[in-house]
Amino acid sequence: METIIIILKVDASKGRDFLVWALSPDLGRLVFVFKRSKDFYEPGLFRVMKVSLEKQLNKTTLQLDDNALYKGECIELIHSYDILSESYDNFHNACELSQTILQLSSQNHACPLTFKTCLQALEDFLNDGNYLAWRVCLFINFLKDFGALPELNNFTPQQQSFLKRLVQAAEKREAIPDLPQSKWLEFEFWALRLLDESGVRVQI
Repeated sequence: METIIIILKVDASKGRDFLVWALSPDLGRLVFVFKRSKDFYEPGLFRVMKVSLEKQLNKTTLQLDDNALYKGECIELIHSYDILSESYDNFHNACELSQTILQLSSQNHACPLTFKTCLQALEDFLNDGNYLAWRVCLFINFLKDFGALPELNNFTPQQQSFLKRLVQAAEKREAIPDLPQSKWLEFEFWALRLLDESGVRVQI
């Protein structure tokens, strides 16, 4: 099985291999063992890769073990955001957003808009982008991915316009709305309330 991923967390303490947490647009959150290969790409944070995933055999039954972690190998390194590490603030913002994504997302649930939001946020962080704005964008687009965002006619015209702009920021790579930080805080609490009403709890 092949998919595109963005790496959100890495544990390098598992012997010679790496334990990787990632987001895939078609498989949702993934946790897998990253195997070293001849054409080895280190699974650095915020690297976008095409990977091959396979389940490991159960040593007792010699059958594929659905409860085991995937074993993954890199097919292609598509893009790297390594340069984020040159700025403490931007790298910190990327790490904070990745932790929120891992908290929100789940396995085996496609999340194409959440994935695109993550990519656009990282691009914007390269230019000192607004973390809070992308956090709100992530919340809204996650709800849309999971079919938990109420119909637009449940919102005021101003809210409808705002929601559409957040979707377009990820889907069409349009600029995120330029608003005062105080306004983004209001929208954050509003988005958190929408998440809470849909049964999703998020650490503030």
